[in-house]
Amino acid sequence: MMAYNTESFPRQFAERPQPGNTRMNQPELATCHCIISHPSKPKFLVIKHSDRWAPPTVGIRAEGPMSAKAKIITDGVQQKYGLKTRALRHWVSLPRYHCVELEMPSGVTTRKLQAVWVGSKEYAEYRSSAPGSFDPFEAWLKQAEAGHPGPQRPWERAGWFDGAANWMLHELDRAGVQVTGSVEQFMAFRLASCVLRVRTAEGDMYLKAGVAQQPLEARLTRAVARRWPDRVPEPLAVDERQNWMLSRDYEAAGMQLQFGDYPSIARAVARLQVESMSELQNWHGLGCPTVDPGELVTFAEDPGRLSVILGKGGENALGESELDRLLQLAGAWKAAGQALADLPLPNALLHDDLWYPNLYRREGGFWITDWSGAMIGHPFFSVLKLLRFRALWQGAQAPLPDGDEACAKLTEAIVSEYLEPFAHFDTAERLCEALALARQLEGPWRLLKWTRAIEREEHGGFHYQRIARTMRRIARELLE
Repeated sequence: MMAYNTESFPRQFAERPQPGNTRMNQPELATCHCIISHPSKPKFLVIKHSDRWAPPTVGIRAEGPMSAKAKIITDGVQQKYGLKTRALRHWVSLPRYHCVELEMPSGVTTRKLQAVWVGSKEYAEYRSSAPGSFDPFEAWLKQAEAGHPGPQRPWERAGWFDGAANWMLHELDRAGVQVTGSVEQFMAFRLASCVLRVRTAEGDMYLKAGVAQQPLEARLTRAVARRWPDRVPEPLAVDERQNWMLSRDYEAAGMQLQFGDYPSIARAVARLQVESMSELQNWHGLGCPTVDPGELVTFAEDPGRLSVILGKGGENALGESELDRLLQLAGAWKAAGQALADLPLPNALLHDDLWYPNLYRREGGFWITDWSGAMIGHPFFSVLKLLRFRALWQGAQAPLPDGDEACAKLTEAIVSEYLEPFAHFDTAERLCEALALARQLEGPWRLLKWTRAIEREEHGGFHYQRIARTMRRIARELLE
């Protein structure tokens, strides 16, 4: 796929990204073009501005994840053009330029606009992209006219929102929960899930829709919650076929997670893992794949699997020397993986994303959420994100421990509390050795997880490129 270049976009549409604001405390803005699709024809909407015809365009904050900006974009379109829209797909992502696809459930507008629907014939009349360059408008028209929109998540399809919102409202009514607001997009443009939100008399409620791949998060979350109700909250409702689950706002209690909670969370996770060891057949039956040190060894023996992803074109590809240095590390990964596999510690149920956004403090304990990436493997890989608290902490109201000594003491406490439930498996010294090996393998383990994910995507497609960028960032961290 060609690199995205705003200079190659149609001249009539090329409203340049906003220049950085030099005023103190003023956010830097990015330009977002909106492809508003016709409800039944392969056309998109263009609007007469003062000096040109162009698709709707809004300014959004440049920093922060796009997944949280769907409502900001649709609200911006409504305020600027009077059009009510919903987010579908994210087509182009650059630091200060984005192009997204929106649907417009109703053609009604609250503003007087000069607007027309544009197909490929009309677009060709004033398109001026450079030959061979990627043009999101042309790409969208080609897919729409072919009747083949390409690989899509369910929530990227027109009309999906209405079905999901209706199910959400129906389940809340069945539960006797009074709805006080309208259903809105809370998180969109994501690889693995979409989240809707609605206000109720009992606080915010969320519908999380996941991709149709194993393990199905909704079904698995309900099973894990029923097995460990003191550590995992059970959804209010689940639709297994569509992989939907309805949940409360776990932050509603207003109990801010603190650094000092991490040792207790580590111990709770370790106990869950030890208890899961005799039940692995059950978790495997619910779709959890096995990713153990043996697979890491196999992964290290196949350098070509990585080089295709990391070094063959695309944005931010590794250079030849970088790739050679990375592949030279494969021997050390293989040795560490084999050493970890040889230690007498059984596989367990793993939560693969155990960090601040998925942990909630509550009266008498903690909630562990987001089991979408759960797997079966060496238990110690679960605790690694907790140990990287300095790099990953996002608690705006809870400051970092004061100084290196305090951080070292917290790390020691996390390790001690986490290892204690495993004491009957081996000596403290050998358990520490196993944890050290797991920490050594964290980088390649992350690469392996993302490799499994990228191999499910269309090669060179938008989601493929997003995962590839993440993998290249991890690879460069390993080379530092």
